[in-house]
Amino acid sequence: MNHGSSGTAITAVPDTGYHFAQWSDASTSNPRTDSNVTGNLSVTAAFANDAPVIAPVNDLSVLEDSGTANVTIAVSDLESAAANLVVTAASNNTALIPHPSVSAGSNDGERVIAFAPVASQHGGPVTITLSIVDPIGASSQRTFNVTVTSVNDVPTLTFSTVTTHAAATSGAQSQPGFASVDFGPADEDSSQVVDDFLIDSVVDADAVLAVGSVDIGNDGTLAYTLTGVGGSATVTARVVDSGGSTNGGANTSSPQQFTITVTPGADLQLAKDNHVTGLLDGDTTVYAIVVANAGPNAANGANITDVLPATLVNGSWMCVQALSTATCPAPDTGSGNLDATINLGVNQYLRFDVMAEVDGNVGAFVTNTVTATPPAGTTALDPGNDSATDQDPIEPVGILADGFEPTVVPPTVPGAAQSLRPDKH
Repeated sequence: MNHGSSGTAITAVPDTGYHFAQWSDASTSNPRTDSNVTGNLSVTAAFANDAPVIAPVNDLSVLEDSGTANVTIAVSDLESAAANLVVTAASNNTALIPHPSVSAGSNDGERVIAFAPVASQHGGPVTITLSIVDPIGASSQRTFNVTVTSVNDVPTLTFSTVTTHAAATSGAQSQPGFASVDFGPADEDSSQVVDDFLIDSVVDADAVLAVGSVDIGNDGTLAYTLTGVGGSATVTARVVDSGGSTNGGANTSSPQQFTITVTPGADLQLAKDNHVTGLLDGDTTVYAIVVANAGPNAANGANITDVLPATLVNGSWMCVQALSTATCPAPDTGSGNLDATINLGVNQYLRFDVMAEVDGNVGAFVTNTVTATPPAGTTALDPGNDSATDQDPIEPVGILADGFEPTVVPPTVPGAAQSLRPDKH
């Protein structure tokens, strides 16, 4: 080139992953053309690799147990294609938020950061550190904070077993420590209390419970009042804790059931009388028998039996519907011993007549006993009156014995005693 003329344009070409920074004479023109050159000129190009960049990320809050959160970030690099940038993420509290995962976004310049808080945990802030590296090895970091907001976990309700009550148990009952509650994680167990127990329903077809009497105190004590009737009642209840329902929290448990059972019981009462004080050999005697049920439960499937002694022959029996308040069994008549299955509601009774011929020696006694047995599963409340006996001597013809018929204890069921009277045939 001629002295004082301009030089040829020179371009500094960087290797892959680098960019031109400046010439050694501090010139940043690229390409460069030097003018008015009057002597030899020597310059060197300097190249650089800038670190890749992650755009700022806002701090955020997520709810406890809310599942996976996705945060989209923007990445860029001066020299490298965004698709070639490697991003990693780390949590400074993995007990609350494990290290997030990183996946591709909707374009090369985006990455998706995904994380999920540990179940039933809350707190923070947790610092998430994002690191980015380009193919040459230049790197940078960006951080953001995540706070996990507490959400009340649903409480768990557990009931113990109610001991079966004996037949005819009645009145107020209680069972401390019957209901127990797990409020959730340890922090909720230590900070929450029972707000209330909700009695959702009482299914009591047997009328075991006094209406409206079931309650569970906040200390877990079960209270109820029994009517004395046997059977079972099923109660459905829930618990409400003090944690509230803010942010979608659940303060009410799922429904749980328990059963209150009283063994069925019946007071079967028997009375028997042939209304004479003595018998003659060969005579026919008629025993009036009344079987009654004083409750508190029905006695459906009870049994009545009168096995005739050897001094009574040619026996027969019949149920007298007109003198009964319960329905006579089918069949309602028979020969020989009385043995019938009967159904007696509470305060109902049946009248039976047993007829037989006296067959015995003078001076012998005719002792005839009738017995009632409650149905299986039903307790006899007063076994002492579940049988009745009539005893009469066999007397010589033409001789009347002095004395009186033994006193017959009548049933207490209304109307039953009148049904036994001698004029009721």
